[in-house]
Amino acid sequence: MLNNTSVTVLMTVYNCSQYILTSINSILKQSYGNFEFLIIDDGSEDNSEEIIRSLKSEKIRFIKLKHVGRSAALNYGLKEAKYDWVALMDSDDIAVPERLEKEVKLINKSNKDIIFSDSVFFKNKKIQFLNMINTEKEDLKRKIELRGHICNSSVLYNRIFILGNGGYNENLDHSEDFELWIRLLNKGNFVHLNEFLLFMRIRDNSLSTKAFKGPISKISVFSGINKPMVEKRLGIFSSMREYLFRKKVKLKAKYFFWKIWNFKFHCELTRKLMVLDPPNTKNSFKTKI
Repeated sequence: MLNNTSVTVLMTVYNCSQYILTSINSILKQSYGNFEFLIIDDGSEDNSEEIIRSLKSEKIRFIKLKHVGRSAALNYGLKEAKYDWVALMDSDDIAVPERLEKEVKLINKSNKDIIFSDSVFFKNKKIQFLNMINTEKEDLKRKIELRGHICNSSVLYNRIFILGNGGYNENLDHSEDFELWIRLLNKGNFVHLNEFLLFMRIRDNSLSTKAFKGPISKISVFSGINKPMVEKRLGIFSSMREYLFRKKVKLKAKYFFWKIWNFKFHCELTRKLMVLDPPNTKNSFKTKI
């Protein structure tokens, strides 16, 4: 184990001033301190840049680009990263304080590891559903192949391995992470950390929400990339299940029953969310770090 590995936390930003301060704070308050925080502004037109530049943290390295798109911004960030191991972070999500510490402990001598954790999806400060995998009962690769199932903001990987396999597809305007996982499915080593280390914010206009829209039969969410595989494997009933999955009906129903049987843990997650994203508060670039 490489317990003191230097890490670059890579965040791309595009017009996310409403939530970015909370997201940045969650990284600056990590229990693991051996990292640089590389923030790539993909041509934001709101006051995201003003908020970021107001933060006087030595860990932050800020770069402003003209608007090139998320995939190109990510590839640029991977090339600019100071360290080979890169932890991804979206500008509206929230990492728990122990995220980096626990993920770095899983790094071994292989640069093919793609480490990720379970995550909690929330909207308007309320938990909507959980994104988790039971690796004892479920096929991890099949889960990734069919649904992605990896929350981008929970990922830690080696940039040399990612760039060596083409990086992110710059022809896509969303789902670029899913397309990357599909290409690496039989090349990388996907390492699942069975803990909730990330709270993912659901927004109506986010790229993640855009990726969830559309009937599964058309696979518009994946821009046609995964269409042959899905059409081959899914029958009528499976297609209906996947449609309900993408409409979040299935996930919300599953979480409803899960929290009844795991009420104490549900309350613990809710309390943690309230601490990380307090109610009745707004992001302010005047906040001191």
